[in-house]
Amino acid sequence: MKTLKQVTLLLLLSLSMTVDASLVGTFIKLLTDSSRQADRAALIGRHVADGDASRYSNNISNAIFGLSGGTNRNPSAEQVLGFINGSNIPQTKKDQIIAILSKPEGEISAEDLDVVTRELQRAAHSIDPNGVILRTCETACVATGSRLSDDVFVVENQAMRGVLRRYSNESSQRSQIQRLLRRSGMGRMNASSSFITSNGADSQYMLLFLEALKDGSNFPTDTVNFAKAIKEFAKKSDGSYDLFDAGNAQRLYRLVVELDSADHATYARYFSEIAGTCASQYPKKDCFFTEMKKVAKRENPDLADSQIDEMISGMRAKGCFFD
Repeated sequence: MKTLKQVTLLLLLSLSMTVDASLVGTFIKLLTDSSRQADRAALIGRHVADGDASRYSNNISNAIFGLSGGTNRNPSAEQVLGFINGSNIPQTKKDQIIAILSKPEGEISAEDLDVVTRELQRAAHSIDPNGVILRTCETACVATGSRLSDDVFVVENQAMRGVLRRYSNESSQRSQIQRLLRRSGMGRMNASSSFITSNGADSQYMLLFLEALKDGSNFPTDTVNFAKAIKEFAKKSDGSYDLFDAGNAQRLYRLVVELDSADHATYARYFSEIAGTCASQYPKKDCFFTEMKKVAKRENPDLADSQIDEMISGMRAKGCFFD
């Protein structure tokens, strides 16, 4: 005779297998199956503007990571559905996104892709508002014809998350930014500063960048070194620093969050090299891209010059990091 515990375990196992079987061939299975990246890319590529497929794919991956509270990069389809149900978005939105994710992958439309990407971003942010950052994208910074209005990024480091918890709204973020600027002598923020007028996420970026530069920062060493390398692009000919210098306007500080933290050490080395070479240039935008191209060619010898030229031209044209 089976015990109650054995019966319960059998029922749970049966339910799990039923749920899993019901999701085979669905959109959510495609999005969470790491062995099917090429199929996922092909589906996304059918529905988005040229050059924008990687942006959609990255946003979906980041949103799914964010749904787990930044703890699981590869949750199962069932876990993702559970995260969505546990989020704070309206029930009508939960029902809508789960219905789309449960569709056969071959039936997904461009509108479905837009809804899923947008609402996954919102759900992730609702679950972890201090670790999941939504940044509204400037028109010049996205592919022509893109329908995606926001990008989502996940802050993984707990010390960095702690800063965002401590300064959890724009008002407190800006006040701390002003204090850090005064302490470090790196310019003065004003109402026309680009990172205030563009979107709220930039105040989070600037705050984390400045906190990384603080004496005694408990941020990862690689992140601190990367922030120091970025700071050098704000150095003026007289040796002072001005992060808001209209003549050398740049938003490289965004990369402290938007670049994968595993790459901070590598890019700290690249940026230190480029900053040194460009020290006498003003403004530094042209020099940055010239030197970045040289670094890209040196570090990627297998890439054709045309591929590197296209990559650098795309970065330059988007205007994401320089005005």
